[in-house]
Amino acid sequence: MPLLPLDLILTVGSATAAFVLGIVVWSRNRWAAGSILFVFIAFSLSLWTSSDWFVILESTALPFQVLLWKLLFNASVCFGPALAVHLASIIARRRVWRDIRLVYLLSIISFSILISGIVAPVFGITNAPFQPLLSAGAAMALFVYIGALFFVAIQLYPIIFSTVVSVIDRRRAVYGTLILVLFLTAGAFQLVIGPIPTGLVVSAITSLFLILSLAAFVRVSFLGVTFSSLESFLFLLVVFGIILLLRSQGWVEATVILVGIIIVGAFGFMAVMTVDSEHRRRLLVEQTNRKLTVLEAAKSDFVDMVAHQLRTPLGGIRAASSMLVDGDYGTLPDKARAAVTLIEDTANQLLSRAESFLSMSRLDVGIYRGKRVSTDVRAEISQAIDEMRSSATAKRITLEANIEPGIPQNILIDKEALRNALFNLIDNAIKYTDAGSVHVHIRSTKHTVEFEVSDTGFGMDTEELHDLFKKFHRGSVGRSHAMDGTGLGLYIVRKLVEAAGGHISASSNGPGTGASFAVVLPIGSV
Repeated sequence: MPLLPLDLILTVGSATAAFVLGIVVWSRNRWAAGSILFVFIAFSLSLWTSSDWFVILESTALPFQVLLWKLLFNASVCFGPALAVHLASIIARRRVWRDIRLVYLLSIISFSILISGIVAPVFGITNAPFQPLLSAGAAMALFVYIGALFFVAIQLYPIIFSTVVSVIDRRRAVYGTLILVLFLTAGAFQLVIGPIPTGLVVSAITSLFLILSLAAFVRVSFLGVTFSSLESFLFLLVVFGIILLLRSQGWVEATVILVGIIIVGAFGFMAVMTVDSEHRRRLLVEQTNRKLTVLEAAKSDFVDMVAHQLRTPLGGIRAASSMLVDGDYGTLPDKARAAVTLIEDTANQLLSRAESFLSMSRLDVGIYRGKRVSTDVRAEISQAIDEMRSSATAKRITLEANIEPGIPQNILIDKEALRNALFNLIDNAIKYTDAGSVHVHIRSTKHTVEFEVSDTGFGMDTEELHDLFKKFHRGSVGRSHAMDGTGLGLYIVRKLVEAAGGHISASSNGPGTGASFAVVLPIGSV
């Protein structure tokens, strides 16, 4: 025959599960008021649920054991409303201490009245005069339970239907209301019927309490305690195993089931630890990413600020030096002209770098938005060639352009991407060519403008081509020849071209064979 009959199996199983759940919740958030109150609530439910079993064992128990159980039972019943009121105030985040103290005081009074009828016979005092007091104590406790139900509703009902609080807080209020109503219902049921065999009523209430509590811990981090779905499933699996153990037919079957519970529990514990470790690692990665995002934003703001602050004074230096070179303030001696020219060139370089850092900042943060405007592509190309021709002439390099016929005079194109790509690619071609030529070839199709900048310069190997468009990348040629630059030009060109919906590519047959860059930009009709 089984170790226990079916009704007691469900009673003992649910009582044990409630008690263990309370301990687990407390271990997750020790000394937090909500966790401590939940432990007492779970312990009270465990006592009430196991009352059927104790009544059966009472005939074989020692007198002090019976007295201790009755004290605990009546204390849990009398202080049930105070626990519920206190926990409801925590869930609602409203510490109404006056109401909480009042309920605790009423609980103490009702407990004192009830316990007098239990302790008096131990000291030889007849029990008869205490029966009216016991009835009054029970009636008073029942009245406090009804008041606690109203208090829970008043505290949590507005949160459930509030449009101000978050969805998570509303769900917490729903779970808190259901859990506390179940608890108070079970406590009031004990006052009505007393600690006598109650069948499966309290066991069913406790089982529903367990399911709702686990759901609250999984879905809304109830009382600051979070369970994973795997942990909840493992808990229910172990509870079911205990029920099977109590239902086993003899010691052999009980031993086999017990071993099975231990194995399942061990593997489940390892699985929970693995999942928990992965969860902590994911949270750490998310926190690190958030910190990196903040740092990246701060860096971008700094670069943006510096670039903006540099552009104004550099523009003034550039304009003043240009006027001096052009003779607006009279003819300069040759040495002075050379110095002013150097100042103008240096200001141009600094201004170009400020623009590069500003563009990089806008692209990295994601605030850059390409915009197509009506543009005379031929004029833009001619302007770029004219501005770069002096640099090519200084190095005795031939700079020529081949503009195919058929390119419309005004087309819709990302003008900033076009100009940036032209100037950077032509400037790089001149910079990395000591002798020979730089050739710009422009053509258009129905939907795109395509241009190619090729040179007879140093060229690149396959490895350099692979890393060419990375941020701050500078090839071996630039490093070996001490070329001036930041390594941002091609990176910014690629970002701008891609933001405009186009693409850029580079090719070279190897060192010493020159290089070629091709850009394709989408266009629209005016």
